[in-house]
Amino acid sequence: MKKYSKADLNAYDFEDSVAQLIELDETIGLIPEHARKSVHHELRALQTAVEDRGLTNNRQVVTRASTLIGSRVGGLSESKVTKFMSFKDAHRAHRARNLLLASVLVGSRGDFYKKTAEGV
Repeated sequence: MKKYSKADLNAYDFEDSVAQLIELDETIGLIPEHARKSVHHELRALQTAVEDRGLTNNRQVVTRASTLIGSRVGGLSESKVTKFMSFKDAHRAHRARNLLLASVLVGSRGDFYKKTAEGV
């Protein structure tokens, strides 16, 4: 089994990763219809948060994930992202985390064990 360095994520653009996730959704219906609009809105908001911080690649996004998640929960500080929070804030934090992870996985799929986005 081949090991992959975290540095490999430097080669993948986050904006492109988000575009690939949206394209995958449009192709195979990855996101349930009732949630599609809000999920796509959140993806664009995360993309804006990434851009506002001058981040470009998936490695930077992974490294700054807590800051990015906190930004989507009313400016919650990085240190408080892993603490207990209200249900509403926890829902927003989990959604942001899951969408960051999905974007990075789909956008970086060539370096993971699965060779296609559908496999990821």
